[in-house]
Amino acid sequence: MFRDCSIHIFAQLPFNDIYSLALVNKEFYDGCMDELHWKNMLERDFCGQYEEIIKNNNREIYKYCFGLRKLKTVFRYKKSIKKMAKTQIIHQQYDQYFSIPSEIGLLTNLKDFGLTFNLLNSLPNEMSQLTNLRKLYLKSNRLKSFPDVIFKLTNLKKLMLNENEIKTIPTKINQLANLNSLSMCYNLLSIVPKEICQLNKLHYIDFTENQLNTLPIEMKQMDNLKTIYLDRKLHKYARKLFPNVDGIGHS
Repeated sequence: MFRDCSIHIFAQLPFNDIYSLALVNKEFYDGCMDELHWKNMLERDFCGQYEEIIKNNNREIYKYCFGLRKLKTVFRYKKSIKKMAKTQIIHQQYDQYFSIPSEIGLLTNLKDFGLTFNLLNSLPNEMSQLTNLRKLYLKSNRLKSFPDVIFKLTNLKKLMLNENEIKTIPTKINQLANLNSLSMCYNLLSIVPKEICQLNKLHYIDFTENQLNTLPIEMKQMDNLKTIYLDRKLHKYARKLFPNVDGIGHS
């Protein structure tokens, strides 16, 4: 009897409240595990939108759809959640975002992602699930450190972190083996790690308007480097370090 009652109650509640109830009451938890309940919820909230989604059970399908709907609202995506799941490009700017929803990890087809001119000070760990991401633009935010989750994005080719407050580049930068463009102008960098020279595909670097006084001598090994932008005080040194690079200048 209580089980049937809990299903009826759940049908009137938003997703997050259902889980809150299930955590504090065993009968509600049992109701939360009921497949018929989630089937009814799917029909109510996502009729015609979930049939092609392959998950272990109806509860997981509903959670997935609910997450996509949240992202659709946050990013003002006008198409269906089916298309949201398959989207490859998201760009938003001047939207006053303080954070990125953890549900971003659901967008596993995403290849090009940009939130520029916002208020981000961190990235969610769930971004590590964006293994197809090729381009990441986070210009003009409030990042004070190089987000560690970026090192999980091993297929990344272009990274823009201009106009933040980043002071160091971690030595793990060498994990971004496919990176070919790195833009970090207008930050607070005072040193560049020698491990950057292990990025054999890197051909474009922008380090202008930082606090750099030198570059690691190991960077002379970067044979594929074509363009490097630096403050003028480093141009003479850079020309000795990169005698075959024509594109030495100030962005």
